[in-house]
Parts: sequence; structure tokens; C-alpha cells
Amino acid sequence: MLATPKVVVFVSGMMLAVGAGGSTVEFPKIDRRPAADHWNQGKLAAVPHYSPGSQNSFQVDLRSCDLSGLDLKHSLRDLLHADFDDRTVWPEASRMPAGFDRKQIMDLGRNPGLGIRALHQQGITGRGVGIAICDQPLLVDHQEYRDRIRLYEEINIDKGMPAQMHGPAVASIAVGKTVGVAPEADLYYIAQFNGDFKDDGSFTWNFEYLARGVERILAFNEQLPPDKKIRVISISVGWEPSQKGYQQITEAANKAKAAGMLVICSSVEEVHGFAFHGLGRPLLANPDDASLSTPGLFWAQEFYDGAEPPNRLLVPMDARTTASPTGTTEYVFYAEGGWSWSIPYIAGVYALAAQVEPKITPERFWALALKTGRTIQVSHEGKSFDLGRILAPAQLIEAIRRGDLSDQAAVTAELAKYRALSPANKGRGMAQMAQTPKEKMPADFAAKLAHLDLDRADRKAVIQQLGEPASYTRGPQTLDPNHLPSQFAMVYPAGVQVIMSDDRILRLAVFARGYLVREKIEVDTPLEEVFAVLGPPGKTVENASGYQAVRAPEDGVLYKDIDGNKGTCLYRSQSQGLILLFTDQRVRQIVLLPKGR
Repeated sequence: MLATPKVVVFVSGMMLAVGAGGSTVEFPKIDRRPAADHWNQGKLAAVPHYSPGSQNSFQVDLRSCDLSGLDLKHSLRDLLHADFDDRTVWPEASRMPAGFDRKQIMDLGRNPGLGIRALHQQGITGRGVGIAICDQPLLVDHQEYRDRIRLYEEINIDKGMPAQMHGPAVASIAVGKTVGVAPEADLYYIAQFNGDFKDDGSFTWNFEYLARGVERILAFNEQLPPDKKIRVISISVGWEPSQKGYQQITEAANKAKAAGMLVICSSVEEVHGFAFHGLGRPLLANPDDASLSTPGLFWAQEFYDGAEPPNRLLVPMDARTTASPTGTTEYVFYAEGGWSWSIPYIAGVYALAAQVEPKITPERFWALALKTGRTIQVSHEGKSFDLGRILAPAQLIEAIRRGDLSDQAAVTAELAKYRALSPANKGRGMAQMAQTPKEKMPADFAAKLAHLDLDRADRKAVIQQLGEPASYTRGPQTLDPNHLPSQFAMVYPAGVQVIMSDDRILRLAVFARGYLVREKIEVDTPLEEVFAVLGPPGKTVENASGYQAVRAPEDGVLYKDIDGNKGTCLYRSQSQGLILLFTDQRVRQIVLLPKGR
């Protein structure tokens, strides 16, 4: 357990906690120094191939591999998606493809990007601000952050366990000396696994351990002087109601929020009501040039297929070089990241903001980050898409200095413009949004809707069939019908939204009763009656996550109790051009899909 100091003072850079009876505890307080982890994957017979459709983020894993015997001249496409480290052994230059400069790729990946280093040059480094991280065992003495660690404790960790890959990565992204966002912030680190390993090697979630970690951070923070407080907790995981310890971690996160901390995690929408997503970039692109950003690799296809990403703060995620668990001076490059890498990035930016304005709140920070963020155009297969709001750190800091949104009412009004769903919580969010309207769709409008050609209709044809929409929108924005982007929604008062992409119908959502599928299924029809008409689903997935149901659905599958919400289900049948969303065992939304798209 933590000592309970009465006074905390700083002497020659050392923090001393003075307890009852005059006893002192010296910080940094390091309870254990996990050994480096040596992967040594040996010689490879061939480089793994990259498949865009795979959900495996480590498809081309070349970390600590010996490739010296391979001819890679024709493997450029695979190498551009490869993870590698300082221990990867490469073939001689004559057997490497043109266009793959591993040193340049790794050097560019060290840069946090978006102009962060320019802020460092101005002295904005997070100095005096505490960042807490709850994650896996850390290589405590890595040169990237060893001078920043004030606390390292462990919960639910075997004493012989070496450092894991996750810990050094998130710590270095947050406070790393050369790769980090806030290189002079103080790091308070609690290592734990968020569950239990069984004898058969399986893993069971248990967020009671994480809750204990957060509670420790709060207890320790109470003893810190006002100018050295922990302002943000970075947790690269999310939790759902169906998982053990959900109540405990929810309560602990809310305590941290009440204490004024930003709890940035995969469940940040539940804790704070915020939403974010991660960016990618071409490997040789300048990380400081936001105009070269792309959707992150794991969600790019979903974005190009028409999923709308506005209302989320977009921050770097892919193509990052981080501290490696294999040695205190070693590094690793990850071509594809995940939210795990975006979360400590946001924590670092918050530390920069807190250094500039010690009274900054999570709500004001998020509102200003969205307000000052920028939107860019990205191209894919000859089409143009809006991508934003991309974090603009310099503009954010300047807005803080000017005192923008210094009134809480202004902050609340600004945030109201950007409320959105994060992919991890889409199941719960859909349940909240798909409420049955009290009114019923007029019969004449339902008849018009039934005769709309989803496969061929453009915007003009939609208007000819359904009339002018009440509004054009994209996310919370109301659009000028004379200046529409490539993707937008046509909103009708009859409880219908027609989502357009490149002047063709992407999908059509029905929220009101009165429109019939198979002459029997409408909004508010009970689930059992639906499948009496359609036949039973080919497969049922119990306790599905919203991410699973929306991101990679199979045809004819019913996803039940999404994100632990009893009765919230999603059924998709591409062959029938149909998606049905259920809450409380009744249809709440009907989505019609063109079969040709």
C-alpha cells in the first residue's frame, strides 16, 4: 500500500514524502524493475503477406526476426505494413526493394507530429504536470522515460514477468524524451493486467484490478502539492457492462473525473462524453503536415465505404516509433496502431495544455481541441472525402492562451455541436438514438418510399420521388444544398434519412412506423415476429460488442445484447439489403441497403 505522507517537498529534484513520525519515502518510488523481454523470432522463410481485409494488426510482424537470407526486392507492399525493431536483421541492400528506407521510416515515426516539437522549442513540454498510466509491465529504465518516472507499482503481476510491449510504447508516446508528446511531464505508472490468466492459457476480463490502480493514483494525488498534481490518467483499454469489475472501474473513473482529471481511455465517451479516432499517414510523409493525414488503417475502409467520422477528435495513431521492451536503448516501429497509441498521445497534449493553463478542465480542453481542429480533403480511388476534426496543437494552445471558451456555458454549447459515437460504443449509442417516434409515417410517403430505386437513384431522383428534404446534414452540421460534400444525409420529417455518397444512395434509414418490409415488418415489430417472417438467422452471436456488430458483420447474423445492453440487437443481411436494429426486443430502426453497392 502507499505510504500516507503529511508533507511533500522537492529537494534537488528528488521528491520526498514526509509521513507521520518523521518517516520519509523517496520518490521516484520504483517497486520493481521488470527485465527486458527478448522475442527472438528467428529466421523467416518468407515475409508474411499483407491483407487489407484482415483484422490482425500484426500481419507483417518482423520484430526481432532474421530476414538476412531473403530476397525482398518484390515485397514492398508487405514491408510498407511491417512492424520491425532494432533487432530485426535485414538482407543486404541489393535484396531490398526501392522505396523502403527503414531508417527514414523509423526516424519519421519518432516525431509526434502535428507541430508538437515546435511547441517543445517554446518550452511547452508538460513540465510540472503529472500523467498517470495504468497499463502492462514497464521496462522502467528505458532511456525515453526513466528520468520522468515518479512512481512504478504493480497489481496482479507475477514478480518474474518481464516488460511487455504495451507499457514502453504508451509511456514513451506520452512522456518520451525523443518520441513523446510531453517529454517533461511527470509519470506515475501502475502496472496491471485487466483480468486473470487461467491454466489453459485463456484470459478472463476483470476490471477490479484496474479500479484498484485508479484508486491508488487518486490516493497518491491527494498528497502532491498543488503545482505537481496528476491531471490526466491514460488507460489504453475500454470496459463494458457485461465484464467483471465494470461497476468498480466505472466508479473509480468517475471519482477521477470528479477530482478534475481527464480519464482518457477507450471508454472516454462513457466517462466524459468525448469521442476520438486515430489517424494514419504515408510512411514517408512529414508527420507535422496534417494535410497528409489519412484515416487510421483499421477503420479506413469503413470510412471510405461511407461511415461518417465527424464529431470525433482525430489524433495520430499509425506509423509510430516507440520505446521497445527488448532493451533500454532500443526502439520499435509499428506500421498500424490502434486506440492504444492515440490515448497516451491525447494525455500528452492535455499535459501541454495544463502547463500553459493550470486551471484547464477536460471539457474546455476537448471543446477547444474540436473548435480549433482542421478538416482536410483525402482522396481514395478517384473520390474525395472530408476528414476532420484533426487536432491542431499550436492553434489549441493559442486559443487557451487567449482565454477562448473561458465560460462554462460557452464550453457546453461548443461541445453540444460535436457529440458523437465512438466505434467501441456504437451498440449502446444506437440504442439511445433509435427511439421510436410517436408519429406514424404517412401512408402516401410510405408508398413513395417503397418505389424508390435504391440501386439507381441519384439525389435528383430521390427528390422527384420523395420531395425536397427538410434539411441536408452531415453529423451535427446543417448543410447548404447548393454546396454539398460527397457524403451527406437528406432528412425527411416522416422519420427517414437518405444517406448519399457520390450522388448515389449509400443507405436509407427508417425511424418511424408505417413503412413495411415484407408487408409485415415495421418499426416497433417484436423480434420474434420479424424472424417468423424472415426465417431464423443463420447464426447468433451472444453479448456482441458494438464494434464487432458494426465493423465486421457476417451475412444473416443476429448480434445480441450489444455491449451488454439486454435486448439491444443488430441483424444484417446484405443479400436482402437489410439491417434491423432492435432495442427492448423490438425493431427501432430499419436500414435499407442498395444491393449493387
